[in-house]
Amino acid sequence: MTDIPFFPLSDSLDHQIIMHCEAHFSGNFAEMLRYYKKQGKGVQNDFTLKQIQNLQKTAEQSPQKLFDLFLEEEEKERVEKAKEKYRLLQETYDTSSNETSKLIADLIFSESEHPKEEIEALLKQSRTSEVAPALIQLLQSEEFYDPLFPGYAKAPAHAAECLGLLKEEKAVSPLFQTLGKHDFETDEEILSAIRKIGVKARNFLLEQLTKLPISKDNENAALCLLNFEDDEIVSKAFLQMLQNSKGISNELLLQYLVLGCSPLKDQKDQEAFLSLSKTASFPKAILLEMQTMASKWKKSKK
Repeated sequence: MTDIPFFPLSDSLDHQIIMHCEAHFSGNFAEMLRYYKKQGKGVQNDFTLKQIQNLQKTAEQSPQKLFDLFLEEEEKERVEKAKEKYRLLQETYDTSSNETSKLIADLIFSESEHPKEEIEALLKQSRTSEVAPALIQLLQSEEFYDPLFPGYAKAPAHAAECLGLLKEEKAVSPLFQTLGKHDFETDEEILSAIRKIGVKARNFLLEQLTKLPISKDNENAALCLLNFEDDEIVSKAFLQMLQNSKGISNELLLQYLVLGCSPLKDQKDQEAFLSLSKTASFPKAILLEMQTMASKWKKSKK
């Protein structure tokens, strides 16, 4: 019986590298190493070349796959689900007669950091009624936020970009409900997409901004509305909410509301804002920010 060489896995990161290698490179560490040296789209910044090389050497010495030797059952199940998703997407791509499904698979499989060609193809296909629902489904699919799955957790951000370019009004609520639940890149694309959709999105956000009781939704709505800085309706809504802010203890929400008042042009609105900065029982940092903003307005009139 062949002895298995002793190799202490240093921490959970080794487990993650083995999982990543199995899911995306079928357990081939040499292939993974080549990919990481080229800085491919799916590179995980926490993984170093040295760590991959060490695992490659251990895999070469071991009579069994590191995947089988070291991973917990739960980790193996995650990888198997990711590999199954690869298989199903490839099957769809190879056998489906549905052009939209193939274009969605292209978007997911793309190795480009910004899959311009795949996005343009979907925009051209948008004359059919299938594209927007398929993009919304991709945006809402939790599995595609897992870097073990096809697309390296980047596909939902690409879907958000497409929905914004399409100005898809039905996507406003799904985009909003996804905001803040995943990574920064996806949030940036969501904010941009919501702004591109325009008036329908703005009206939806204004409803969320004033909804009671105060929750994370109010904060997210304010964050989204900051991108509508050239819209007087929005800046006046921020002022009105500040004036009716009794009971708002969320300091970040208050900061957003103050920032949203910056574009106010009407003198009466600016005076109401200044008065509020002198009388409201906001945290000191918020009051100081308000007074600084009022001072800038005053200087700009000279």
